[in-house]
Amino acid sequence: MKSSTNITNFDNLISFAILFQLVAVSSKNMLSSTIRQVNDYNVILNQIISVISILIYLRCIVKTKFRVSRSAAMIILSSFTFFSMTYLFNYELFSYEVVVSDFQVFVAYCLPLILFVPLMNDVETFLNNLYKAAYLLSMVAILTFFLVLLGLDTVNVYSMSYGGAAMIPSILLFSKAFKEKTLKDFFLASFCALAILAQGSRWPLLCIGTYVICKTIGNTLKSGKMIFFYIALIATIIILAWIYYIPILETLVLILEEFGLSSRSIKLFLQGKATYDSGRSHIYERLIPKLIQSPLVGYGAFGGVVALDGTSPHHFILDTWANFGIVFGTLILFIMLYKMMKSLLLYDGTSYAELVLIYSCMIWPKVTVAGRFWSEQAFWMLVALYIFRGKCLLGEKKKRS
Repeated sequence: MKSSTNITNFDNLISFAILFQLVAVSSKNMLSSTIRQVNDYNVILNQIISVISILIYLRCIVKTKFRVSRSAAMIILSSFTFFSMTYLFNYELFSYEVVVSDFQVFVAYCLPLILFVPLMNDVETFLNNLYKAAYLLSMVAILTFFLVLLGLDTVNVYSMSYGGAAMIPSILLFSKAFKEKTLKDFFLASFCALAILAQGSRWPLLCIGTYVICKTIGNTLKSGKMIFFYIALIATIIILAWIYYIPILETLVLILEEFGLSSRSIKLFLQGKATYDSGRSHIYERLIPKLIQSPLVGYGAFGGVVALDGTSPHHFILDTWANFGIVFGTLILFIMLYKMMKSLLLYDGTSYAELVLIYSCMIWPKVTVAGRFWSEQAFWMLVALYIFRGKCLLGEKKKRS
């Protein structure tokens, strides 16, 4: 029987492997997609991170004695069989740049999650390490924001990559703030969200807002006698925000312009174009008729990109349908949503449920505006967590028998 120390060390080993890659890649993305001087070294930084990550994962494989969860092995085998079958019917599959990129992301970032997360003994260790990683990421997010304010050359007016990466520490630190009721974590999480509003895209704010709303509602319902007080307080905050959000945003625009920073997101809010889709509707108009033409089998692996002849679908649901057909694609989405609800309800208050909520809020709020099936890391993390839970349940049944 393993000692508790050995179990913790084993979980720390896996956590370090996953979180090193998360912190390194997210930090690099925030800096390189925003600051032009760092962007010049983007390729070199990618290569360095890749080599180090491979070495860390190889060490992890040796330490885990080449163990793989049966469910994880089935998913990986099924995925590569699906890729191969699609390629046999479409030899031009990997001629699309987006397909190559998605395949690389799946192999480099999603596959390790499926392989290693189910091998953990307790995800509480992983969650605690994730909180520590969030501090590092928040520092990089804040540093990048201040470098922009200091006048360094930027790559673009706004950065989608910065927003997506800075969203991670924001949600994680909001999670820690709700859990431990710490003002420091709440401040750091809010500052990351403000930095995204100033120089990032809008969908990360949607994910952060969804998480905060879910936790606020959940905590309110658990507050017992204080429930009416909290409801009144939340209602007051919402009403005040609705009344004064325009002058608040206008003031924020003036402050940012003093530093030479123009926020695209804030200006869209002030212009009443918060739901402006940046031309995505035209992409959907091209993709939907093609999905209707092939509702049962779709277009195979990376179907959304293939159907659009190399263009990203910018829509997780439509891309899932393009991969597997409307029928089977809907079934996959339904199973994932069912498992999410089941996990949140049955394991409420546990680290496992908190992780499911965190990663669910990183994927589901944005499924109609962003994301692709094979490269959405939050989605594959959820798959890995559900495999982990299934392994634990199986172990419990064996013990009882």
